[in-house]
Amino acid sequence: MLRIIITAVIVLSLLSLPGCAELSGLTQNLTDDSSQPGFEIIKEAQITPKWEMNQIRIVLGAGDELSLLLQIDDGDRVDGYFYLEKGDDVSFEIKGTSLIYQSGAGTNPDEEETGSDRFSFIGTQPQGNTYTMTFRNPAAETEQTEITVFVEIIFPATGEMFFPVEAWKS
Repeated sequence: MLRIIITAVIVLSLLSLPGCAELSGLTQNLTDDSSQPGFEIIKEAQITPKWEMNQIRIVLGAGDELSLLLQIDDGDRVDGYFYLEKGDDVSFEIKGTSLIYQSGAGTNPDEEETGSDRFSFIGTQPQGNTYTMTFRNPAAETEQTEITVFVEIIFPATGEMFFPVEAWKS
């Protein structure tokens, strides 16, 4: 009886292997992370009791965008910079209730491509307390051009930064 059970388990496990390979082949394009926007938190640190710093690496495929949310109080100052580790151009904007800052993708006619920039702003009551920082890859979706952006943001320790869950890369 034991021999029959062991034989049945072996046969069933052998039959399931081709099925798994087939399913994996069918879903490979659906779960391919290289075409989805993503980010990696490189470093989070409280640099003084009053200030916090986040370093983030963002990977964007052609036409993709990724937004980070920052919640700060009225009068709080935010400083940061970004640069491209891979790619030629990135579009970046900061919004409260309206546009505060914009860089790249045709914002400066004298500069064809944006590879890096610094930004600084102070939270104000009319702009609200939540600010959206959006990075976009301006390449057309047909170009298959991926970019990698390094960004560092320094903000008050009383503030909070929120990241999109679906874009998390471990």
